[in-house]
Amino acid sequence: MSRREATAAQIGDVDERVEAVEERRRPQHGRVAPPPDPAAARRKRLRRIIQVGVSVVIVVAIFVFAIPKIADYGKVWKTITSLTWLEFVTLFAAMIFNLFFVNLVTAGLHSYAGVG
Repeated sequence: MSRREATAAQIGDVDERVEAVEERRRPQHGRVAPPPDPAAARRKRLRRIIQVGVSVVIVVAIFVFAIPKIADYGKVWKTITSLTWLEFVTLFAAMIFNLFFVNLVTAGLHSYAGVG
């Protein structure tokens, strides 16, 4: 089986799981789905707030503690502001190419583990 066929099979499996979840959510035999549990909604919201908070703390710690050990922000800014327009455009083009290339290469590597 080729890589493309394997990916198509995975996507097909995901589609089947999504359809099964949607089927379970539909009311059966004219019954109306029960209203959502307010306590569960609060727990979900609290969990999401904690996740965002932890993410912000990690990002701040990286930029405040880790990166300054590797590079000096002042020197980096001085270097960037001293670039000629051609150097800046070249740097910007390299950045855009890198973003495009990374997305192109990793397009088929997404995890579907959370579906279903």
